[in-house]
Amino acid sequence: MPAFKVRTYEENIIVEADSIEFCADTIRLMFITNGKVTAGFSRYLWVQEVKAEATAEPEVPVTEEPVSE
Repeated sequence: MPAFKVRTYEENIIVEADSIEFCADTIRLMFITNGKVTAGFSRYLWVQEVKAEATAEPEVPVTEEPVSE
């Protein structure tokens, strides 16, 4: 599930939600999870999606087998 950093006038908050919706008529952000609003902000400075860090899989050493003819 994507995470979003929200900077309000008071604090920084991290919100996890499936999607984010901007309501221009009320200048409000709504965070939606499973079709339901889970968080909303009307006084915020900015929002930034937190990118998931790529996890590297451990490399398996490749061993070559001798070819017998």
